[in-house]
This record gives sequence, C-alpha cells and structure tokens, in this order.
Amino acid sequence: MICVTGASGTLSSEVIRQLKRQAIPFRAAYFSQRAAEIARARGIEAVTFDYNHPHTLRAAFDACDTLFLLGPNALNQTELELNAVEAAKAAGVRYIVKQSVMGAAEEAYSLAKIHRAVEKAIETSGLAWTFLRPNSFMQNAVTFMDRRSEPKVPSTARAIKRGSATSTSVTSPRWPWQRSRLRLTKNRSTR
Repeated sequence: MICVTGASGTLSSEVIRQLKRQAIPFRAAYFSQRAAEIARARGIEAVTFDYNHPHTLRAAFDACDTLFLLGPNALNQTELELNAVEAAKAAGVRYIVKQSVMGAAEEAYSLAKIHRAVEKAIETSGLAWTFLRPNSFMQNAVTFMDRRSEPKVPSTARAIKRGSATSTSVTSPRWPWQRSRLRLTKNRSTR
C-alpha cells in the first residue's frame, strides 16, 4: 500500500487520482480532520497526521510499503520531513518517493538546501527511494504572477501542450526497477 502525504494539495490530489484510476491500493494522509472526513465519504482510506507529532506519522504509515512524501511549506520543513523519514523506517516502509526541487543536489539556493538535507537522510536510511525534482509547476506561475503578466499564461499553457516545455528531473538509484515495481504493485492489488 502507498501512503500519500499532502493529500489535499494539488500535486498529491493528482497522485491519488492516478492511483485510484489504476486500482493501486493507497491511503491518503491529511493534516485536517475535516479533509479526511470528506475523503472517507468519497470512499478513500484516509488518516490524519501531524508532522510535528511523529507518533501520528508512524500510525499513518503503518502497513504501507511505499510513502509519497510531500512535506509542508514551513520554516522547519527539513525537521518535519526528517520526522517523516524516521517514522517511515519505524513503520516498516520500504520505499520513499520524495517530492523535492530542481537543483537540490547542488544546494545552490535555500529551498534546495531544505530538500537536500532530507534527500541525504533518505539516501542513508537503507530504504529504496526516488526523488522528484520538478523545474516548476504551472500553478506556481499563476500564483506568483501579478496582473501585468497575466496575458502570458495562455501562451505558456500552449507551449506545454505542444511539449516544448522543459521536462522534470527524476533521480533514483534503481529507476528501471521502480517502474516495474509500480506495475507489480498494481498486479498484486488485482489478484
């Protein structure tokens, strides 16, 4: 089973949609009790957790072999995600997919340093891992744009649709194995 953190966010919501569509077993982890209740009403296995309280993380990750780790945007994000890594190990998780940032390995800017510290902990944890290092997301452009730049959105969206946008970087020690692992997880759930 895959535990998806940040389940009410834009990215994790899409991960959940894809897992559901492929009938891959998952558990959605929410910070908000209300969001978890809404998810349960839609037939989703949902739990609540708090990165500040490791016992809630361990309970959320229990019986999951994979963790999709998308930490909160907080001043102590590194500490909170390190809590999640430790809780994942304690709960028996074997594989972490961490949402990171472009350039994390170089640690050339503050956000990269935040994510790289967690990546290093995952690398030395003994767990299998994949780091997703996107260049950016379209909602970031829309969120941070001022009114003067709004006309640029349609042309950017057209460029992405045509496939001319820069691709996302994926880092993993065993990338081919992990693609097949996702298929194995799906096959196991359909037996």
